[in-house]
Amino acid sequence: MTVTPLRPAASPRDVFLTTVLLFLGLRLLLLMALPAETLFQYGDFQHYYNLAQWSAPGHCPTGPAACWPLLDYWHEFPPLFPYLSALLMRGLGGGGVPPFHTYAYGLAFVLLAADLGSLVLVHRLARRLYAADTAAWITQVYAVLPAPLILGWWTFDGLTTFWMLLGLWALLERRDGLTAVAIGLGVVTKLAPVLLLPVVWRARPPMRAALISAGAASLVLMVMAPFFVRAPSMASASLSAQASKSSYATVWAMVDGNLQTDDGQPITGNFGPLNERFDPARANVGLHQPSRLPGWLTLALAAAAFGVVWLRSHRSGKAWSDQQAVLLLAFTWAVFVLWSKGWSPQWQQMLVPLILLTIPNRTGVLFALLLAGVSFLEWPVLLSRGLFWGYWLTIPLRTLLIGGWAVALALALLPARRAGPAEAMR
Repeated sequence: MTVTPLRPAASPRDVFLTTVLLFLGLRLLLLMALPAETLFQYGDFQHYYNLAQWSAPGHCPTGPAACWPLLDYWHEFPPLFPYLSALLMRGLGGGGVPPFHTYAYGLAFVLLAADLGSLVLVHRLARRLYAADTAAWITQVYAVLPAPLILGWWTFDGLTTFWMLLGLWALLERRDGLTAVAIGLGVVTKLAPVLLLPVVWRARPPMRAALISAGAASLVLMVMAPFFVRAPSMASASLSAQASKSSYATVWAMVDGNLQTDDGQPITGNFGPLNERFDPARANVGLHQPSRLPGWLTLALAAAAFGVVWLRSHRSGKAWSDQQAVLLLAFTWAVFVLWSKGWSPQWQQMLVPLILLTIPNRTGVLFALLLAGVSFLEWPVLLSRGLFWGYWLTIPLRTLLIGGWAVALALALLPARRAGPAEAMR
């Protein structure tokens, strides 16, 4: 029998295509092998389903007609995802409401497409920053890390991650129009991609940065204008709802005493009963203890820390490198997480690519795994069992991890340091 020998080495293209196959194969086979109750139990898909079914005729609690987010009731997110969810519900339901598992698998496939796009963008970003072998390593690690995989079946933040990475890649490619579109679409999905703007204003000349910012703002205004014209109170309530939340799952929540409710439930970023969505005033009512520290004080401290690094990171007469832009976006995210009065585990989907792009070695993998381990230890391991003492372990650990990353990023950005991301993070 004659055996055809394998080629001694695969080309970079072959390595990338193999990574894509493994990425898709892992997710598709798990979707086939595991029941919906296992895949989606600890996430927010049930919440999305409960809201989306109101868009089916005859299922709106206030009347026989369908009711729509940001028009007939307030939603805690900008319109892109709520309408994607509602249209998916109507498409899969054939005029009615499909079973939960039908909706959940349909949404999972939509988000899988966004995750695949993020994988491609991680690869392209890594190729701009590092040699081909390092870029391939980053892409392979991202493809199999557990947090993006699991959270892709819990929330829609994979879609937000795609817009953020697309905006970052377009910025490095000097494709200003695409950068503006990506930021704008990201903001009308979830506000987080607005964190790209400080990078835009450092990485591009002032006139180009102003045009990018104006383009993104114009897109957001164009999407939001019909809602404010038709239902200004619901649209306004939808955009302000997140700011009204009490602190949760952070050091600020520990200070405020917002770890668990009087009836023994964990305090999370969830809102009250769904029937309150038809009253726009309820969007701005905090459900738990108010902040003991004034919001302006924590914002001023975060802005001062960020501002010092942002201002001093400028090197007169030197063009900004791609690595510095990625470092600054990662630092912006780290400061935002430390400042935010709430923590959402799904933010890891946006943090993990930045971790790997700024720490392209085993330290980065360990950091991503530790962050995921602390987050999943908190939820679902401890909190789902009523073990609220776990907050006193997980919140400080998570804060130390993110804080240490922020310090390392700041040191890499300041003029005294000339090291690249990999060296700075060792």
